Amino acid sequence: MKRMVFVLAIKHLVEKGLKDKTMFENHFLEQNTFYPNSDPFIVIKDDANDIPIGKCIRALYYEKMDCFEKQFDARVLMKFEDGLGFEKIVCSALQRTGHFLADHIKIKFPYKNIRVSGEVDVIATTDDGEAVGIELKTGTGYYFQQQVFYGYKNDPTVEREYIINQLQAAPLVEHLMQAGIYLYYYQNIFKQKINSKPIDKWFILYKDNETSEMAEYIVYLTIDNGKHYINTAKLNNSNTYDAIALKQLAIEDILENFVTAQNFINSSVLPPRSYNPAYTEQEIDELLEKKLLSKNKHKEMKAGKIEKMHYKCAYCQFLKFCLNDAETPSTNEPDPILQMNTL
Repeated sequence: MKRMVFVLAIKHLVEKGLKDKTMFENHFLEQNTFYPNSDPFIVIKDDANDIPIGKCIRALYYEKMDCFEKQFDARVLMKFEDGLGFEKIVCSALQRTGHFLADHIKIKFPYKNIRVSGEVDVIATTDDGEAVGIELKTGTGYYFQQQVFYGYKNDPTVEREYIINQLQAAPLVEHLMQAGIYLYYYQNIFKQKINSKPIDKWFILYKDNETSEMAEYIVYLTIDNGKHYINTAKLNNSNTYDAIALKQLAIEDILENFVTAQNFINSSVLPPRSYNPAYTEQEIDELLEKKLLSKNKHKEMKAGKIEKMHYKCAYCQFLKFCLNDAETPSTNEPDPILQMNTL
């Protein structure tokens, strides 16, 4: 059978285009600018322990310092593009019902010595004319379905420290922080009112790529002692919302963490790791006791069949840098915070 040879297969052209797009977008990332869709992290205090959640501050440091990072696999990039397809479907449906207002809205605001920059998926109106924000997310697989659609029948072996009831379905914490920052912006910084009403609610709409099922969450902020705390509730089959008890996730704490990261960057001081890339045998046993590691994974780690590290480290683009650098940062203190003029 004669084999046909082409200069470059269409599949490879598509993969190259996806990678080129990522490189082009990353080229314009600003060092003192933080992005709600990828950068937020927070530390939750639980039983006198500090539990990091979200982005690793050291990974953020490497990223902002423009260290070499491996490119995403083309399959991962294709999943990102799948999300854009979902956005088009939702926007088209909202336009047909007369509820669509805008999409892909750029936002940027200063905070101390940093800027926060993001892109809102959709602004729409409810049946009563209230303007709301919407974030659209897609995913698939067992853990995604249990996390955001169905919840868990038994204590999960995935880390969900930000939720009081570990069995409840809930948005991913990264998505909660992203929606919370956008809502904070529209409530406190964006002075213009849409349809004469402020935006007081944000929605996260999930789509399972395998089943096309959707799950909806509402996000809102409450104020306590001058801080804005994230709250959420899930739409149930009766078209009412079931509240989900969260631990304290304050927008101001997230923004202050951005400032801390920027101060490390300004001083070229390596920050500490948020997660552990080298568990000891004792730490592996403790993770099992706390039900943060399944019996199967515990056994595999003990036998050396899988890496003895936090799962975020295993998938980190900067793992090689992190392992080569000192475990503890320099004793130098980061530069003091500089106040940035408001826009």
